[in-house]
Amino acid sequence: MPTTAITLTFPPPEKVPEVIRPHYEAIVRAVAEVGQLHGEIQALDVTDAESAHELNRYVALAKDMSKRLELRRREIVGPLNDTVKGVNALFAPLSRVAEEAIAAGDQKTLAWARKERERAAREERERQDKIRAAAAEEEKRQREQAEAERKAIETAPIGTPTPPAQTLQASPMVVAAVSVPPVAPAVSTIRTEGYGTASVTRRWSVEVQDEALAVARHRDAFSVELRTKAALDKRSALASAYGVAPEVDDFVVDGLRFFKVDGVSHR
Repeated sequence: MPTTAITLTFPPPEKVPEVIRPHYEAIVRAVAEVGQLHGEIQALDVTDAESAHELNRYVALAKDMSKRLELRRREIVGPLNDTVKGVNALFAPLSRVAEEAIAAGDQKTLAWARKERERAAREERERQDKIRAAAAEEEKRQREQAEAERKAIETAPIGTPTPPAQTLQASPMVVAAVSVPPVAPAVSTIRTEGYGTASVTRRWSVEVQDEALAVARHRDAFSVELRTKAALDKRSALASAYGVAPEVDDFVVDGLRFFKVDGVSHR
């Protein structure tokens, strides 16, 4: 069978990276040789011992060529790899410190945001207490006024003109409008001119508390590696099915605990 060499193409010198150009001629020769060997092996029919030995010779040459190509590749990329390792080693601690600084800053932001939420909730409770107290005080005043009017009528001397009938009718209690300033909402977004925005976000997370139960009830959500995402996709439907109120941010159903966690996003 005639030899059919595979045609391999290699870019011209001006198209290859600078580091390859000193090795360009050797690589081009290797391209021609490996293509020729590929054609010889493909074309050779093994029908007897002689042709088997011939095939073995070609395979040995191909193995030798493969080793020489790998050595050439290492010769070219070795210095580059060393450079990359050196650059990574230089920047790794710097990046680590920067990431630690970001994490520390985010933790402080989250701690402050939690205090803000607690402050807003506390002030709202106090505001509602003031409204209830003021309403109770107004109700008490009106009752006392009504009682005083009733006693005045009962104790009036005989012959005293009776007030108009409509004034003797019980008047409904009227709760006066109470002026209580609204609570300042908890700050969740920090905008710094020229430095972007940091936003405190709350996202849902999930953890498995009873694996057997969770798998039994939601086998499809645990048949893939992304079981957390699959379980989170079920959260809304599960909350609705079990009657979990929308404002609840931590609940357990079917062996799965769904809860909200704080985070900080930067833009």
